[in-house]
Amino acid sequence: MKVLLVGEFSKLHNNLQYGLKQLGVNVDTINTGDGFKKFNSDIKQLEISQDKKWDFIRKCYSDLLYTYIHNKYDVIQFIHELELGEKYGLRRELGISLAKNARLSVLLLAGCNWQYFRYAKEKLGISPCEECLKYDVKRKYGCPLAHDSRARKTAYAFQKNVDVMVPMLHEYDVCSKYGPFADKVVEPINIPIKFADTYPLSNHKGSEKLLIYHPLNREGFKGTIMIRKAFKILSKRYADVADFIIEGKMPYEEYSKLMEKVDIVVDEKNGTSFGVTGLEAMAKGKILITGNYRENIQFPRYEHLKSAPAFELGTTVDEIVENIANVIDRRNEFEKIAASGREYVKQYHDCKKVAQQFLDLYEQRLK
Repeated sequence: MKVLLVGEFSKLHNNLQYGLKQLGVNVDTINTGDGFKKFNSDIKQLEISQDKKWDFIRKCYSDLLYTYIHNKYDVIQFIHELELGEKYGLRRELGISLAKNARLSVLLLAGCNWQYFRYAKEKLGISPCEECLKYDVKRKYGCPLAHDSRARKTAYAFQKNVDVMVPMLHEYDVCSKYGPFADKVVEPINIPIKFADTYPLSNHKGSEKLLIYHPLNREGFKGTIMIRKAFKILSKRYADVADFIIEGKMPYEEYSKLMEKVDIVVDEKNGTSFGVTGLEAMAKGKILITGNYRENIQFPRYEHLKSAPAFELGTTVDEIVENIANVIDRRNEFEKIAASGREYVKQYHDCKKVAQQFLDLYEQRLK
C-alpha cells in the first residue's frame, strides 16, 4: 500500500506520516508548506498565480500532477476540500478528479469545511465564522468558504466524489451529520500528536515569572481580538507574576522552540475540543486554556473531553480575564495539572495509535 497525504496547515498530516511510518507504511506528503509555517513535504506543491496569463502553466502542471499522483498511490487523503485546487492557483477539477478516480480517497473533516461553515453556530452554539468574516477575510487570511461561493461549490463537488470522510474533532463530527453526504462519514479518529515525554512539566513554586502565550495566526478565527484586550488587563493585574505574549506567523520550528519556554498556552476561543496547538501544548507539559461549551458535548464518544485537564477560555473579554486569572492563581498546582495533560494526550492522541486506526480504515476500504 502506498499512501499520499495531501495538504497541511497544523502538522496533522506530518504527525500522521510519522505514525504510519512506524507501522511500516509507505507514505508521502504533498503540501505548499502552508506559507510562513514551512511544514515539511516530500513533494513540494507549487502555488501558481490566479492571473489568467498563467492558465496554460496551470493546466500543464495540474495535468502532470494528476497523472503522477493517480498512477502512484493507492490511498489519497486530503486535509481539506480545496487542497490541490483553485485555492493554490491549480485547476479547480484537479482535486475533484483525484477524489473520484483514486483507488481510495479520504477527506479529513479537520478544518473549516462547508458543513461547519453552514451549521456550527446553529448546532454547537459557537462558531469562528462571524469573526473570521469580520477580521480575517479583510486581511486575506480567512477561509475561502466564508466569502467565496465558487469555493463552496468546489467543496460540495469534492465531497460528492470522495469515498470516505473522517471527522477529527467533535465540532466537525456534529456538523457532518447535517450535510447531504452524511452516509460517507465514518467513525471519528483523533488528531495524531508526535509524543515525547522529555519536556519538563510546568512547575512554578518559586519567584520566576510565568510566561503566558497566545499563538498568533488567524485573529478572527482564533478570537485573538478579545484575547489581546484581556492580556492588556491581566498584564497590569499580574505585572509581578506573569508576562503575556502574543506572537506567531513564524516557521513551525521557531514556534515550537518558543512553545517550549512558556508555562500557559491560551489557544482559540471558538471551539469545543482541542486542535493541534492545544494538544501539543499539553504533550509538552504546558497548562492549556482553550475553547468553550465542553459541557454541551453531544456524542458519548467525546465524553473524555469534559474531564480533560484543560481550562475553558470564555466568550467575552471579562470572562477571559477572570478565567485566566483563576488559572494563574492555581500555579502551585501546575506540575500536577501538566502531568495529567501529558497523560491525556498519550492516551487519546499518540500518533502511532492514531495511525493504526487510519491503517485499519485503509485496509478495510481497499478490500
